[in-house]
Amino acid sequence: MNKLWKKFDHLSTRCYEDMIQSNPTMDNWDEAFSVLVEITEEGRQRDSSFAQEIYQLEESIEYQCDVSGWFEDYMDELEMCERYDRLQYVCEKVLQLFQWKEESPSDIKFRIAFAMAGQGKNEETLAFCEDWYKAEYGNIVAATSLIYAQTAVKDYQGAEAVVKKFITKDTVCSEENDIIYSAASHLYKVNGNKKEEKRINKAIKTYEKELEEYFLSLDEEDLDFDLNLDIPDEELPFK
Repeated sequence: MNKLWKKFDHLSTRCYEDMIQSNPTMDNWDEAFSVLVEITEEGRQRDSSFAQEIYQLEESIEYQCDVSGWFEDYMDELEMCERYDRLQYVCEKVLQLFQWKEESPSDIKFRIAFAMAGQGKNEETLAFCEDWYKAEYGNIVAATSLIYAQTAVKDYQGAEAVVKKFITKDTVCSEENDIIYSAASHLYKVNGNKKEEKRINKAIKTYEKELEEYFLSLDEEDLDFDLNLDIPDEELPFK
């Protein structure tokens, strides 16, 4: 690894040490992110095709650093510390740095909307989510973000219209759509529709119970295996 990668490796180690020690500052996290940006930009100066996708940063050093995992943890830490302005900046920077042709940036965009809302930018959040939803009409994450944004500005009718496009009376809550069920539950709680809130929450509880029963049915060896490997959705008994 060159000097910048060694610096990132050192800083990322200190990040997790800070977590263990409950260190309230995030200086190491912020600096490590700045180093990643520098690595990417310097790499592009040498080769314009360098690391067009975020996972290719790891490939460039033969996976000696878990960049994707570290970045997920960084976003989580920013969210937990309610550093919404920084979270918005970081997510927007990453969206701009990489092409996102091989991986979906939906999680990044969802966090941008969350960060904007956390700063009280309700109208700006709504505009962002509307543009995203128009561009990716069938994207359930975009729809979920829009429901939250519409609910925040009290556009309950608009939010419910989006809910009904994804949740019908025959729809079952599952791993693929539980996020929009949560958004619907929030909407109906806020607008006072007790009947729909009860129906949605019942579906969520049914899914959570099936999920719990599935993991309880595993023995220790199976559980360890499942926690370390992704389970294809079609193999889950409650899909």
